[in-house]
Amino acid sequence: MEIKILKEEENTLLIEFVNESETFLNLLREELWNVKGVIEAAYIREHPELSNPKLWIKTENISAREALKNAINNLIERFEKLREGARKIIK
Repeated sequence: MEIKILKEEENTLLIEFVNESETFLNLLREELWNVKGVIEAAYIREHPELSNPKLWIKTENISAREALKNAINNLIERFEKLREGARKIIK
């Protein structure tokens, strides 16, 4: 997965996800809302065929980069629990 930082300030981050689906960005956006200090989290797609989706993060009392890191770690933990649960039922 190729990721490009388009804009970064202490409390804002705009990231482009090259050739990635909105499904993934929606999942990440939803998890960002669970991170304390996130005041805005949205994904943007100017054109479905001609542009890559972008993720916008705005925070307070935490850096946007740290909020993104926390959201990703939370998702990893949730997927590990999903894998453990799936292994129990799919033997």
